[in-house]
Amino acid sequence: MYKVFVVDDEIVVREGIRDEMNWKEIEFEFVGEAADGELALMQIKEIKPDILITDIKMPFMDGLKLSKIVRKNMPWMKIIILSGHDEFDYAKEAISIGVAEYMLKPIGSDDLLKILLKMKKQIEFERRERENIEKIKNELDSNMPMIKSKFLCDILYGTVDLKDIFDNCKKMNIDIKAKYYLVVVLDKTFDDKIREDMDYKYNENVKADSIVSSVLESDNDTIFFKKDNNQTVIIFKSDEYDLIEDMAYSYSQSLKYEVERNVDSILTIGIGTVYDSISGILKSHNEAQSALKYKFVIGKSKIIGYKDVKSNISMDSKDEIDKMRKIKILSFLKFGVSSNINDFLDKYTEQLVVQNENFQIYSYHFLIDIIINSINFLDELNGDYKKVLPEFIDMNDFITSVDSIDKFRSYSTIILNRVFEFRDNKIKNKYGNIIHMAKKYIEKHYFEEDISLNVVSAHVNVSPSHFSTIFSQETEETFIEYLTKTRIQKAMELLRTTNQRSSEIAYNVGYNDPRYFTYLFKKTTKKTPIEFRNTGSF
Repeated sequence: MYKVFVVDDEIVVREGIRDEMNWKEIEFEFVGEAADGELALMQIKEIKPDILITDIKMPFMDGLKLSKIVRKNMPWMKIIILSGHDEFDYAKEAISIGVAEYMLKPIGSDDLLKILLKMKKQIEFERRERENIEKIKNELDSNMPMIKSKFLCDILYGTVDLKDIFDNCKKMNIDIKAKYYLVVVLDKTFDDKIREDMDYKYNENVKADSIVSSVLESDNDTIFFKKDNNQTVIIFKSDEYDLIEDMAYSYSQSLKYEVERNVDSILTIGIGTVYDSISGILKSHNEAQSALKYKFVIGKSKIIGYKDVKSNISMDSKDEIDKMRKIKILSFLKFGVSSNINDFLDKYTEQLVVQNENFQIYSYHFLIDIIINSINFLDELNGDYKKVLPEFIDMNDFITSVDSIDKFRSYSTIILNRVFEFRDNKIKNKYGNIIHMAKKYIEKHYFEEDISLNVVSAHVNVSPSHFSTIFSQETEETFIEYLTKTRIQKAMELLRTTNQRSSEIAYNVGYNDPRYFTYLFKKTTKKTPIEFRNTGSF
């Protein structure tokens, strides 16, 4: 199904397009509408339609300005311009933007159907072309892309001098100069069945790479390359500090949506922080990789910002006290999982078996290592070890009772599991306050016409793209879906408890267009406001 979104300040035009087409029959889905470009843009970023139909003349933001923004941020989207003016300048500018079609009003359903079917063929053709082009590129195995990728990998690993970076970038036609840098790592995961089918996995990898390329290749502020079969690295660069992070989150959302929709894999994305020098690329990449490790804690198919898990990975890894064992307890506490505890403890118990005559001395030191590192780690997470490990407050009492390997393993397993549980809950609840504040704000301001994702994200002090990612990942619904649900629920309440007309209720819950309100109400409840009032239930 291909998604269609309509923008026109004339409700008659919107209703005509929406109601006169048999969308399912032609394998399309009507996903939304708006009265002007400003209102539409917020929804388009959330819904990500395949085809945008927009009027050219509208208040606040006209169709040409909307089309420019959409083409820059979502270049795969097909745009159809509607106009009541048969003027060459309008058509010329529309063509320069890259719109797919320019149609004069009034338009008949037959004409629109022909255009939509044409767009469908174009979308399918372009997808096939992207796949074919990428296959050809891989089969030719061109040397230059390999050289570029190796060189960019060397930058990530810090093995290239600063002067050589600029010299080689100039030779390879890589524009790397900027004031600020941020690295994003895309990590693809295939299930076991796909991993075993190498031909199928290859084709899926080709499709994913093609999508990434189609989204990013026209943006001069990104440098992207394959690090290996599963990871793609994107270096974002900008001369404006305030834009670079928002750009990274916005692109990450689009890439995740497009790859997972078209490729048989899931995409986890790690995002580093912003640095003001070329050397910062190395640091930002390491941060993005550290963030990716948390997919084993908070789940795959997530966008994970380093600064969001920074408190959990800020400590430097160090060898534990006994250098013979070279076991990094802090690394295990940060990235380990409960299922690996037995393997982890095996390395300790091997030493205990060897030192059977000095068993209690060694078990004492081993257990102290685990406890002290656990307490330090909990402290880094702002946790109270007395609450997490209450039975181990008096260490002497239980350490002296360790008279067997089984007891050592039992105590150690309890401690590690408790720390993992606290760590994982802290990460999973990271965004609880932000989501709570956002929902409270929506509850108080849902009826305001200008409430938007930008307004709410400013209220919770998070960038719009970052907030959009957080909200959808944590609530499993988009901001628009939640706002609409809240407004419709308030409307249902007013229909049950007041004598207000449905047009008045529409205004009272934030909709200036009563017809649009009726459309949304029926879409949500399966009944018109009048039918709902008469029955009082779904």
